Amino acid sequence: MPRPSKIEQYELEDYVLKKYAEGMSSNKISKALKEEKRISISKTAIANFLKTVREERAEISKAIVQEHIQKTIPDDLQKLDEMNEELFKWFRDPELSKQAKLQVYDRLLRGIDLKLKNSGAGATTLKTFSKLLQNVGDSINEQRTISW
Repeated sequence: MPRPSKIEQYELEDYVLKKYAEGMSSNKISKALKEEKRISISKTAIANFLKTVREERAEISKAIVQEHIQKTIPDDLQKLDEMNEELFKWFRDPELSKQAKLQVYDRLLRGIDLKLKNSGAGATTLKTFSKLLQNVGDSINEQRTISW
């Protein structure tokens, strides 16, 4: 276990964090400590302390976000499926113009792309799947061109 820093030894964590939150640099905090508390702590020690605090907070934030995503992703994916089903119905609508169908097709691809990314599918799977969908779309367009 590493030895506590001077900031921790003198229980100045809150003081340093408060000064940092006020916009003070490590150098200015070091000078303020010397003037106000008569304690000499280098700007490097303060910068290292602040870096450690930021890293710890980043890890905590990351864990909170990951937990939230794990809880919400199944519902989000279900909603995405429902939206894609609706878009697919629109895509099949014979009254839609070709331009409108292409816009719907683009939205379908984006929705599928989102689902694959959020479900943990790799980029290779996404590229392969997108290529397959584009081929299906191309053959649908060819059939429509022939029938028009």
